[in-house]
Amino acid sequence: MPVRYRSCGLEVECLMPRWTDVAHYVEQDPRVLLVIPGYPPSTPLAGGSERGLRWLQVQGIARPVAAPDWAGLLPTWTSATPPDEVYLVVRVTPQRMDLFDEGHGWGARETLEL
Repeated sequence: MPVRYRSCGLEVECLMPRWTDVAHYVEQDPRVLLVIPGYPPSTPLAGGSERGLRWLQVQGIARPVAAPDWAGLLPTWTSATPPDEVYLVVRVTPQRMDLFDEGHGWGARETLEL
């Protein structure tokens, strides 16, 4: 499920709608897999060549954030409903990170075990 996110060093804060099954499942089992897309593959490089697909895959543990920075996560929030009634914020602490970059060849990957 696509979610809004922001990085906090190596950790990632994710904003998940409470009405989704994802929020429920993360509360039941905190092991998560995030896939963060890179730049669009059609973005041209200098010299006119194109970049390959690129993404970051993060495996880690998600923990609810007790006091989220709502202004940082939702800077244009205007609803009368408080955001914590609509969203659950979790911080993902990575255990493994894989960077896939097909600009270096099909299936090119670098891994960081934490």
